[in-house]
Amino acid sequence: MRVPRAPIVGAVIAAIVVAAFLPTGSQAQQSITLTMSELNGSGVSGTAMLMPMGSQTQVTVELQSAPGPHPIHIHEGTCANLNPAVKFPLTAVQNGRSETMVAASVDQLLAMQHSINAHKSPQEASVYNSCGTITAAAAAAPAAQPKPGAPPSPAPKPATAPAPAAPAPATKPAAPAQAPKPGASPAAVAPAGLPRTGDADNTSFLILAAIGGLGLVGAGAFALQRRRSA
Repeated sequence: MRVPRAPIVGAVIAAIVVAAFLPTGSQAQQSITLTMSELNGSGVSGTAMLMPMGSQTQVTVELQSAPGPHPIHIHEGTCANLNPAVKFPLTAVQNGRSETMVAASVDQLLAMQHSINAHKSPQEASVYNSCGTITAAAAAAPAAQPKPGAPPSPAPKPATAPAPAAPAPATKPAAPAQAPKPGASPAAVAPAGLPRTGDADNTSFLILAAIGGLGLVGAGAFALQRRRSA
């Protein structure tokens, strides 16, 4: 008896389509590395790396000139405008290093502004000695990870002042910018781009392809059953 080809063809089509559109490891979200800048002349600086771990985030902080213990936390806001309330506590910095598993995904941390803030000591927690703002742009160009105990990089030398140029001929002053009309909404500012985490959603196409493949399988099985019963 000749076996109908419809079930085999349908199963192969469904398998190929589903496999072709499954996300690959290269589309996984990247880690974020940000710079921890010194505050209040502390000399404490370094980096913090946020590694995606599903619904959690592994936060590893490495600071120079930070023997510890230095309390450290994730706060809402930027380093310039920090909410003093602790959002996520981190393991205190000891010997220049802190590693903590935070109960929040990287996407949740990027959904609103957050910063990592280190304090001078448990007794002087009101004195901040290092801070880094978590931004999506840090994922595209991660900062170099410093080695613990390495001396801080020297500050760049100021550029030499250029020789004064000859005065340019007087030109017609530019027209003043037109004031916005009352009630007009301010110009929209394009949001900063987030790191690419995958291609467009192909869920609908996958569902249709799977239904089509299953339909072919069912039609073939029905035809085979009718031949057997004939």
